[in-house]
Amino acid sequence: MPLTPGGFSNPNTGELERQEVPSGPAARLAIGHIQTYVKRASSLDEACRVLMGDSMREFFEQYGKKWGGRNGREITRQVRNTAAIHMTIGIWGEGRAK
Repeated sequence: MPLTPGGFSNPNTGELERQEVPSGPAARLAIGHIQTYVKRASSLDEACRVLMGDSMREFFEQYGKKWGGRNGREITRQVRNTAAIHMTIGIWGEGRAK
């Protein structure tokens, strides 16, 4: 699955802030969640709106992971990088790619 780093528009300057390629356990968890959600989606519209929870705390707690304190900043960095990537997910079924 190809991952290309993307960026976010800085709300104060309007400039694009490039992000890094996601890495680390929080990024792997988020990417795995996205892949599973897309694969299980019943429509393209549903697949394009991956639900992750109302907060990072809620997202990580549903997987039994702690968020906050000393590791909060690093987890935020990993998830921010994940949110900015361009990801191509190919699904194989019925003898062909979908």
